[in-house]
Amino acid sequence: MATERLRQFTQQLGFTGKTGLEAITTKNADDIVITLAIRTPLTKAGKGGFKDTGLDGIIVKLLKEVNKRSNLDPALVEDICLGN
Repeated sequence: MATERLRQFTQQLGFTGKTGLEAITTKNADDIVITLAIRTPLTKAGKGGFKDTGLDGIIVKLLKEVNKRSNLDPALVEDICLGN
């Protein structure tokens, strides 16, 4: 019973028995793919040129630029991650 549970657990984690370079270079349908990275301007908090600009205004312009630069069909995008 414990052996079967361990086998199920390793399958859930995606362990295929491959190690090293072979394990990280094997392509899978659920791989995460970074298609574009853009850096927005930095300013001093509350003092810079964007002090009166809401975050939503910056994000809307950023996502429009991402759509233009990435040349991807937006319907294919499953997730977008924004961070600072």
